[in-house]
Amino acid sequence: MIKVAFLGGHYSKEWMGGVNYLSNLLYAISKIEDKKIEPIVFFGEKADVEIVQKFQPYAKIIQDSLFDRKSFRWFISKVLERVFKTTLLTNNLLYRNGISIISHSDITSGYQRFMKINWIPDFQHVHLPEFFSQENNEKRDIDFLKVLNKSDVVIVSSNNAYDDAENFAPEYIDKVKVLQFVSQPSKKVFTLDKEYLIHLEKKYDFRGKFFYLPNQFWKHKNHMLIFRAVKTLKDMGIEVLVLCSGYMKDHRNLTYIEEIKTFIDENKLTDNIKLMGLIDYDEVIYFMQYSLTVINPSLFEGWSSTVEECKSIGKNMLLSDIPIHREQNPAKSIYFDPNDRENIVEILKKVWLEDRLVSLNKKLEIQARNNLEKRTLAFGETYQDIVLETVQGFQR
Repeated sequence: MIKVAFLGGHYSKEWMGGVNYLSNLLYAISKIEDKKIEPIVFFGEKADVEIVQKFQPYAKIIQDSLFDRKSFRWFISKVLERVFKTTLLTNNLLYRNGISIISHSDITSGYQRFMKINWIPDFQHVHLPEFFSQENNEKRDIDFLKVLNKSDVVIVSSNNAYDDAENFAPEYIDKVKVLQFVSQPSKKVFTLDKEYLIHLEKKYDFRGKFFYLPNQFWKHKNHMLIFRAVKTLKDMGIEVLVLCSGYMKDHRNLTYIEEIKTFIDENKLTDNIKLMGLIDYDEVIYFMQYSLTVINPSLFEGWSSTVEECKSIGKNMLLSDIPIHREQNPAKSIYFDPNDRENIVEILKKVWLEDRLVSLNKKLEIQARNNLEKRTLAFGETYQDIVLETVQGFQR
């Protein structure tokens, strides 16, 4: 059994896409019948309990204060790292636990005795440099090249990202492998009924039909296109409701969420746009099911978790017409120009006035549930194959 380490401190609530990605990967590995790898996730003793619990059912968890920033062991580790130019204490901890590979942990140096599989979620800064500072763009270039150079294997989540990697650094393309992840809805979500919807209406203070937009509030996610469309519809006398969930902070644009709130207040849209922040994952899936449709207006994605979740429950979507959404290809979805407000206004108007609860498309839901196990198993087995190929290549 090959033991694979994931350093959990790399994942936080600020990046729930990453947390859900790793949770889905660990779940997929747990479903492999002929399992040849064992995932072990390392956390600090002060790690977020909810995130630890999210991984716990599918992997062995080891907690050590070495991974707690500014703890005594952390400080000692940093001193030794400066003296010996290697992460001595972490190396020893991993070695004692039989680790062969460090995976998905953004590790490039200081771990010479271990093979390294890293993950580049996307090359967003290459396509949308205006959403990053010049310094950040340059740093990402340097960091990505370092990852490609120092890793034994680099995983990307799409064929689109594979092409980006080849254009970005063709000399390293032989290291790059595509692993398209699959999202897992909680089984209990399929047993919830409209009584639960009434509970959510009271909890989040809304009534009636709604669109659902479950993206982190990062500027490239393009929320403002939808919000401006909502204002246009309101000016036309059409009062729609959009429920939004996701982490409400963009570390690259610290004033962005305040700009959004100001826009909502100044245009009297508080009854039309509800910002719910981070919510329970089961609630996310339930809102998807009972929305008129799920919207993802993003200007760029690596491999959209929102799209994958909808594919797993058989939910159709309104999607920005970008290459990655076409590659993910969720059933019965409508694509729109992410820079054209008039286009999305007409689509939202049509869906709203038709007033059909498309969430209750049982045929799509049944197809999705029937395909989910097969898709999940392919996800886990493809990752295991990548690990085995990495080990074989290392041994040669």
